[in-house]
Order: sequence, then C-alpha cells, then structure tokens
Amino acid sequence: MKPDFSYKFSQRIEQYITKNKMIGHGDFVLTGLSGGADSVCLFLLLNKLSEKLKFRVHAIHVNHNIRGESARRDEDFSRALCEKYNIPFKAYSIDVLKKAKDLKLSVEEAGRIARYECFNDYANILSENVALMDTLKGRADIKIAVAHHMNDQAETIIFNMLRGSGLKGVSGMKPVNGRIIRPLLCVTREEIIKFLSENKQHYCTDETNSDNDYSRNNIRNEIIPSLIKLQPRTVEHIAYMADESGEAIKFIEDTVKKYFDEYCDKEINGYRINTKELKDENAFIVRELIIYVLKQMIVNYKDITRTHIEDIYGLFSKGKGKYVMLPYGITARKEKDSIIIEKS
Repeated sequence: MKPDFSYKFSQRIEQYITKNKMIGHGDFVLTGLSGGADSVCLFLLLNKLSEKLKFRVHAIHVNHNIRGESARRDEDFSRALCEKYNIPFKAYSIDVLKKAKDLKLSVEEAGRIARYECFNDYANILSENVALMDTLKGRADIKIAVAHHMNDQAETIIFNMLRGSGLKGVSGMKPVNGRIIRPLLCVTREEIIKFLSENKQHYCTDETNSDNDYSRNNIRNEIIPSLIKLQPRTVEHIAYMADESGEAIKFIEDTVKKYFDEYCDKEINGYRINTKELKDENAFIVRELIIYVLKQMIVNYKDITRTHIEDIYGLFSKGKGKYVMLPYGITARKEKDSIIIEKS
C-alpha cells in the first residue's frame, strides 16, 4: 500500500505548530496568500487544521504592482481560493517600486517591508474591532503566518553569511518571532510541490523568481542547486544547523543576561561594568555583554561595529583613564576595577 504522503505531511506541520506553541485556541491567524505554491500550501494546511486546533483563518494578499496583468491574475486567483473555502480575504495594493525609491532600498527589501506593513495593518483592524474582540474575552491572539520553508531558511543563512553576519545570522529565521509564525519551516520546497500535486491544487508562478538580478534569486537558482549537486541534503543540513545555532544563542543570551544582572550597575548616563569579576571570563561572553549593555542605551544599533566592541574589550587590559569614543555620543572609559559606558 502506497504511504499517504499528504496525511504525513499535514501531521508534521501540525506537530511543528504544537511543538512551537504557534497558535492558541480562538486565535486569528492572518496568512499571507500570494497565490504562489508556498502560500497556497500554507493556506490549505491552516484551513484544514483550523477546526481541529480551534483557530480562525483570514487571508491577506499584497499586490506589489510590478508585474501588471500577471499580478492581477494572482490576486484574482487568491480571492477565488478564499471564496471556495469561505475564508475572509483582504487585498492590498502597494507601489513597491516607488517605495523602494523613496526609502532608497532594493525592490526586494521594499517589498518585504510593504508586506509586513499590510499584515500589521490588518491585524490592527481586527484588534480594534471591539465587538469582535469582546466576544473572545481576551483569550485570543492575532498571529501572522508566513510561508517560509527550509529552502528559504537556507537562502537566508547563505545571504547572511555573505554579508559577514555572525552567529545570529546563521541561526536564520525563527519558527515564532513575536506574532509572526512560520509553520512550514520544517519542510522543503520539494515536499510542498509534492503536497500540492497530490491534492491536484493549482497555484500561480511569479516570473520574477527566475530573475537572478535579485540577490536572493541568485542564491535560490544558482548557489543552492550547485550545493545540492555536492550534497543532496544541503537544505536540510543548513536548516538543522540553524536550529542548533538558535539553541546556542538562547544559552548565550541567558548567560549574558545573568552576567548583566550580576556585574553591571546602572549609572546616571549609562552603565558600569565590573572588570575585576569578569577579567578571567570567556572573551566571547564578555564581548556579548558589552553589546548587551550598548543595546540598553541605543535604539538604532546599526552604526556600532565589531571594531567598536573590540576597542571597549581592549580597555579591560588598559590602565585607569583610558577611553574610546563611539557613535551616538557614547564614551567608554576605564576606571580602577570597572569600565563606564555612558552618553556624553
């Protein structure tokens, strides 16, 4: 007897949702529905699981106004799919090219920002519906489901590595990040296509996915296939590495928070780090502690570089009175048994 792939596939997604506590009873799950294979797969699975897990599904479609008639086709397809399954549907129309120009961003990044703005807008509309939320008596939450899968995770990690990212970059995307949930992060693109094929479900194809002028498309269409030729399970192996990196980061963050509570004192304009207690501690953890302290003081952290962190760490071995200057008017100076990091 042929194994029921679709049943086992759905079961894996359900177990992944439950394991990561993605959705609670009564929750509203707003799922992005582009009409492409990944989002259609997620839509079908959420609709299937909604009755069993007791949550409600709404679908959001964002037209980027880049592809003309084919983009309108995708919107019509998505709307019809929601009508078929009686799922509330909301379409947004965004001029992403103009947004990219105004914000001086790539079209990729502007599109990503636009999508999440639309998701959050609809989430706010739901949360402001007093009559609706009152019936839930505060028990329900609003989640935003996006269709990232293992292949997307591999793309993200390779992209971050090429940009020179550290450990956090190779931990990739999280299954749950605030109200954002990623139920498909445990399956590959190939499995998604197989699921849709077995269920005879059509989907739309975005022709820009084959345009390698976009950096992520180049990784998707050129780099990852080359790696798969060397190792067929490349995507799964990268995803497993991301999971382990995430666990390591959680351990590091817990350790750094503990050290912050024990060895750092609040000052009027900043923080005092006790160097006497930390001088024999692991250098990596101490650097992470310095970063943690700076993040308590700075909203926009992007101009603080690795060199700045090394300069502050270097003060541990310097004498009293030595100091370094950082962006945002921040100074780090050495005293007898401490380093004071403060805003001038």
